[in-house]
Amino acid sequence: MVLAHKDLHLGNVMVDEDGELTAVLDWEFAGVVPVVRWDPMRAFLWNGVYSHEGHDEKYRMRAVFERELERRGVDKWWEATNPDIDAVWDVVRYVRAIVELCPRGDKMDLCRVWRAKAEEALAKLGV
Repeated sequence: MVLAHKDLHLGNVMVDEDGELTAVLDWEFAGVVPVVRWDPMRAFLWNGVYSHEGHDEKYRMRAVFERELERRGVDKWWEATNPDIDAVWDVVRYVRAIVELCPRGDKMDLCRVWRAKAEEALAKLGV
């Protein structure tokens, strides 16, 4: 079990001019969870920009993070889980987005994309 912020991305982090961490914001989703649920939104190291560039930058930063873990001899705990876990969390993430945003009329252009992604993940799970 770990204490997880669960929405930790660069938009929720404040640093000073020297790059020193001064605050972590938006703790409303935080809780003690099994380690496989530490980042259910897959937001870790996202820069807060909804774009292909923002997506690519998140994965570039994750690669830097993983190299640093390796350098320090720290296991990648998320790789020691059931391989279906990513598909499960894709279903949770996309259905949550549909249920929370689409009824309010937010992000309507993405609702069909989210549904397709959720259905794709369900198919991976044999559902």
